[in-house]
Amino acid sequence: MKVKGGRGWSILAKPSTRPVPLLSLALHAPTHTLALGTALVSDSSYLLAYDVRSHSTPLNIYPELHSDDITSLSFSPFSSSSSSGRNTSSSNTSSAGSVPLLLSASTDGLLSVVDLREKEEEDAVLGVAGLGASVAEAGWVGGEGREVWARSDMQTFGLFEVDEEGIAITTDFGDVRRAEIEGEGDTAWRTDYVSSVQDVRGELTLFGGTPEGDLAAITRLRDERARWTLERTFRGAHSEVVRCAVWDASINAIVTCGEDSKIAVWDLGSASSSEQRRRGAEEMDVDSDEERERAEEGKRRKKKKRSGERGAGREEMEE
Repeated sequence: MKVKGGRGWSILAKPSTRPVPLLSLALHAPTHTLALGTALVSDSSYLLAYDVRSHSTPLNIYPELHSDDITSLSFSPFSSSSSSGRNTSSSNTSSAGSVPLLLSASTDGLLSVVDLREKEEEDAVLGVAGLGASVAEAGWVGGEGREVWARSDMQTFGLFEVDEEGIAITTDFGDVRRAEIEGEGDTAWRTDYVSSVQDVRGELTLFGGTPEGDLAAITRLRDERARWTLERTFRGAHSEVVRCAVWDASINAIVTCGEDSKIAVWDLGSASSSEQRRRGAEEMDVDSDEERERAEEGKRRKKKKRSGERGAGREEMEE
């Protein structure tokens, strides 16, 4: 492990004989605990745990947790004891007893729930479950910290339960793109890709998009069937794929960004409308087609003006 000085600090992950690329991280600020996930190098990928106040040496290294790239890490919003009912006396991380469980996901298709207070990997792993495809992203569902979600690179989605016995899948939604979701009136929504998964006001919300830049917030129906319901749509700001959607609780708005170089802020104040109004999309346009067109038009006008001035000068000389 190599540390560089300055106003900040940086880490060169080197759990083996050579540096390993870092693909994911999670920080639990109250306990100063940093978790890092690496790419697969020489048949090993590593989960590393640090105390950010003394980061020269990792607290724990777990080399056999996953057999491929570790793509996602997420701390439970609750303490380890409340999430799992499991007791431990180890104190290998800062503020022993308050470090929450860590959820890890990998392209090996597995999710693992890890107690970073345990130094030995065999003791640290609370449970392992599979999604059936390479996992792109995973996180905790609000509530009592006993449920997690996972999204695969194949656009499949699943919910899992965490308890003292480990982790197990409870709902397999399958391919989200195949679900035709009922909306208001006669409208329906079909997702082409998953842009983001967020906890919006305590509700698990999946943001699905279309190639034309339309976006929808869909939530799960709490029944025995694996179904989704359409909460609202976001149309008119983007013209290409929307890559990310984030809920800002402080302003009660959804912030989105897309391949059209635009950032849009969607006001959720008009919750009764399924098609939300947007604000600031044009002002926050980043190198958009309209700006490029205006710039080109300005260049054409200047060129035309210079040509006119040169022509007038030649006429005066001839006279």
